[in-house]
Amino acid sequence: MIIYEDALSGDEVCSDVYKTKELFNGHVLAVESQMVGINEEGDIAQEGDDVTAEVNQIVHAHNLTPFPLKFKEWQSTLKPFLGAVIKKLDEEGKDEEYKNSFKKAVMAFVGDVKAKMKKDKEAFEFFRGPKLADNALVIPMDWGEDESTPTLYYFKDALNIVKC
Repeated sequence: MIIYEDALSGDEVCSDVYKTKELFNGHVLAVESQMVGINEEGDIAQEGDDVTAEVNQIVHAHNLTPFPLKFKEWQSTLKPFLGAVIKKLDEEGKDEEYKNSFKKAVMAFVGDVKAKMKKDKEAFEFFRGPKLADNALVIPMDWGEDESTPTLYYFKDALNIVKC
């Protein structure tokens, strides 16, 4: 199993057990979650358990914290965050072509989010890892193409891969 950690905060934010698509030349991961029931102990309910609440599986499993933002507020978090990611890419020895591809992918993704939020200001919810670290990854989530599947979006280059 692979665990994805926010490279800047060290927070565990996802894993490879969820259906994942690579978007924008592989720089953005779209990860499908699902709504699941939890029992009184806060664990995912098993057959026969009393369900006390319904939660987003990824948000619950990785202790993601809701981070309410409007589009412009989210956009303002990107500049320092992306600067830190570019520094990480430099440290990894990525060439200018790769870094430019990443920057273009981010801009295209931000444009998509902006277009969706222009139509519906509530189209996206935002989350952070449990540490709520400054300049850490802010994870946008929408309800997918079918409008019923919670889909979280991660900048792949801002993640560390930990094999378990």
